[in-house]
Amino acid sequence: MTVADILVNHCEPVDATSIVRCRICGRQGVGIIEEPSSFVVAYQLRNGTGFCIACGSAWKYKPFRNRSWIATPSSLTWINADTNGMELVRRAIFHRDEPTVVQITFSGQKHTWLSWPWAVTLPDINGVFILTDIAEKPVFIAVSSAQEMIEDVRKLAELGIPKSEVMEAKFSGKTYTRILKNNAWEYLSQIEEKYHARLDWKLATAIFWHAHRASGDDRSSRRLEEAQVEKSS
Repeated sequence: MTVADILVNHCEPVDATSIVRCRICGRQGVGIIEEPSSFVVAYQLRNGTGFCIACGSAWKYKPFRNRSWIATPSSLTWINADTNGMELVRRAIFHRDEPTVVQITFSGQKHTWLSWPWAVTLPDINGVFILTDIAEKPVFIAVSSAQEMIEDVRKLAELGIPKSEVMEAKFSGKTYTRILKNNAWEYLSQIEEKYHARLDWKLATAIFWHAHRASGDDRSSRRLEEAQVEKSS
């Protein structure tokens, strides 16, 4: 099963009449013969002659490229301020009833699911794969790691650390100075040592952050969950 096998359930299938070897998944079967876009050229994983129905349909539906979403064969939820999409991602890390695919895009400009079209999380996996534009391949958030990261994200939010610094696990001198009164200097140092440059931590912070949206410190990084990207059909 591929990511596109799930996404095709939530978009208009292409009208396919040719036999092709898919440029994205490599499978041979009924599909469309069409020149690849620059996105496909950049991510192309297989030599082929066209696109299978699933990959071709998902590739042509632009919102799958520039928006964040969580999808199963039976449902698709966009991740933004008007949906419970991020809450569904939180749940999916720990439990899934169906094969699940998740994309979290920070820039809204990249065709991230093409980076690894087999990044489907099956129900028996202890964690979830996240397709994202901050990495060339999917990032796996394991259940065992997530439980610890949730607690650390909560503590840092309660300390009033800016979300942008928490995501990078790199704290400014100003933050260290301000935190001295809470006797948390050593804790911040441990967080840096444990999580700095870890992509699963950066994504976990975005997924589990519960700070007030009105916070000025969170203004730039909160755009992930608000998904301020151009909607297109």
